[in-house]
Amino acid sequence: MYTNPTPVKKEDLAPPFPKVDKVAQYLAQLDDMQRKAMEIAQSHLGTSFNIKRSNGFIEWQKKQPA
Repeated sequence: MYTNPTPVKKEDLAPPFPKVDKVAQYLAQLDDMQRKAMEIAQSHLGTSFNIKRSNGFIEWQKKQPA
C-alpha cells in the first residue's frame, strides 16, 4: 500500500540566509553627500545611468563578504 510522504515545508527549501537585493543594501548605506551625487549622476546621464556599473557600487561590492 502506498502512503504519502511527509509534506515538505516551504521553509525547509529556503537557503540558510535571506536573499537581499545588493542594490538596496548599497543604497541604504549611502550618506547624504553620496546620495546627492548619485541623484546628480542620474539626472545628467538619464537612461545611460546604471547603478550596478557605477564606480561607487563596484567598489562597495568588492568590500562585501562573499
